[in-house]
Amino acid sequence: MTDVTMIGLGAMGSALAQAFVKAGHSVTIWNRTAARTEPLAALGANRATSAAKAVLASPVIVVCIDNYGATRRLIEDAGLIEPLAGRTLVQLSTGTPAEARDLSNWLTPHGASVLDGAIMPYPDGIGAEDAQILFAGPPNLYNTCKPLLDCLGGDLRYVSEEIGAAAVLDMALLTHQLSNYLGIWHGARVCEAEGLGVDVFASMLPTNDPAAHLAWRIHNQDYDNPGATLEVWNAALDRIVEHANTARINQEIPELISSLFRRTIALGHGSRDIATVIELLRAG
Repeated sequence: MTDVTMIGLGAMGSALAQAFVKAGHSVTIWNRTAARTEPLAALGANRATSAAKAVLASPVIVVCIDNYGATRRLIEDAGLIEPLAGRTLVQLSTGTPAEARDLSNWLTPHGASVLDGAIMPYPDGIGAEDAQILFAGPPNLYNTCKPLLDCLGGDLRYVSEEIGAAAVLDMALLTHQLSNYLGIWHGARVCEAEGLGVDVFASMLPTNDPAAHLAWRIHNQDYDNPGATLEVWNAALDRIVEHANTARINQEIPELISSLFRRTIALGHGSRDIATVIELLRAG
């Protein structure tokens, strides 16, 4: 029996698994593409040969895959409902509040406990003192899991017993961030139109502001090796638009940003940094 099982070894899942290993926890790993387990196995993680065996290996199962729909399909296809009984599922995939509630309502009657989380930093920020991760669900469950989860970041926040609350705040904070980025993109074009370097604009912003980082990327035309690709950002934005439709709230702000993203992706920039939206605006 290991301390924790990590399912999903993309960039973020691998960063989470590595943090668990480096903290001294015994870790079981599983990924649909087995080759992704090799770097972590070299660090001492235990590779499971199936998702079901991975679940049975630990009392706490952390899942970080594309989205809640993919999580549900994995649970169904791999027959994980029975193995999850008596275990805790920490869901760190992305999704809407409704999806968090649906997953919990589906699994809890089968004996699984569910804690939902939202990760704020990029993968390279996992484990840092300022890495913020939000959690929602039963408070006793969070308190039980916290000593295990502490290695993932220095700013873990329990936000509510309501299981969808972490996803709510994730979307609210993401909307805030992207709205700031709208100002950076347009502000950069204002400077360029008047012959002022974007570096001057960037230097006016607080150095620890993500918007300043975006402005410097624009100045340097540094669009490669992103923390998250434009396609990843667009997928997150799709959730915000979906939520606006479901909640019947005005959706003009996320739809405006989404239109910029879709058009930039159509130009072939989907695998690049979000800063590349400036190229769409430069095109007129």
